[in-house]
Amino acid sequence: MNTRTQIASLQRRLGMTTVCVTHDLFEAMTMGDRVAVLKDGLLMQVDTPQNHYDHPRNVFVARFIGSPAMNLLKLPIEGSAQIGPGVIPLQREVMAAAKGAKSLTIGFRPEDLEITSGVAGWPVEVDVIEILGADAYAYGHVGSVSRAYAFGSGAPLGEFLDRPATARA
Repeated sequence: MNTRTQIASLQRRLGMTTVCVTHDLFEAMTMGDRVAVLKDGLLMQVDTPQNHYDHPRNVFVARFIGSPAMNLLKLPIEGSAQIGPGVIPLQREVMAAAKGAKSLTIGFRPEDLEITSGVAGWPVEVDVIEILGADAYAYGHVGSVSRAYAFGSGAPLGEFLDRPATARA
């Protein structure tokens, strides 16, 4: 057990309320029942660690919480979002909130994607696979989008290196 888990265990056992200031994401997520995320002195979101992860209130929180970070795509919209040759349908509420915007930032976690050799989804070229023991992440790109996107470890990822694959949510 490391120091942060020992402190978190002690806090819970003693029923203590503690305020801890840290730049360490893992420390905040491990020790906090409620976590405040600040940027440049402004409060971005106060929530439980899990709600920060599942429902970030803005792009900053989405990028900050999680490892690997949430994938964020700025996509053109016209009733749906276009990613390469694939389409992501958008709910009416999302379109109404976008109010005629030409593009929309869509976020998805690596573990929400699955790399397959099937046809459903959008084509991905896997550039590198990071094997971390129990976890593995594939990084690749879609079409001409040069940014690398992380995909969670739902399947043996090694088979997709250096050959076409398909990602689907």
